[in-house]
Amino acid sequence: MDADLLNVSPNLALSLAAPLVFGDDVDFTKGLFHRVSDRGDPREYDGGRVTELVARPLINLVSPNLAHFYQPLSGQVAIRAELFASLPIFTGYGVEIGMLFDIAERIGIDRIGQVVLGELMNSEKSDGQLLPMAQQVSCTLLRRAGGGPVDWVPALRPTFDGDVRVVTGST
Repeated sequence: MDADLLNVSPNLALSLAAPLVFGDDVDFTKGLFHRVSDRGDPREYDGGRVTELVARPLINLVSPNLAHFYQPLSGQVAIRAELFASLPIFTGYGVEIGMLFDIAERIGIDRIGQVVLGELMNSEKSDGQLLPMAQQVSCTLLRRAGGGPVDWVPALRPTFDGDVRVVTGST
């Protein structure tokens, strides 16, 4: 589960794991939920800004078979241990999209379930904090689709006075 959830409950984990525990038709579940602000208000982009403005357009272009996943970057997942042990794991913000690509390729999208979790609240991030996230997601997504850079490069942002700075996401 995402570390920045503000309304996490034991039912969240139980809901995600139930299809794996009580059935044998899926090997991986992903949360399907509505994102609300930390005040409980619906968000303009239900999937989050990085999902809606970066990941979803790239998925539509390079891997449309994954386009039906409502929250492709969701960290709310459950996975069978043997499948998890067989995966290469990305670090940082590319982990969820990397897992989704690898699992879909390995077992097919029919073995991936989406579990309705209701409304989830996570801590708000500024636009500046989202640049490194968007770049890591893009890099991983393009790499898994076979067209991305081999090596990671830091997120750079020009300043108004002509300098360039590395954006870490922790501003």
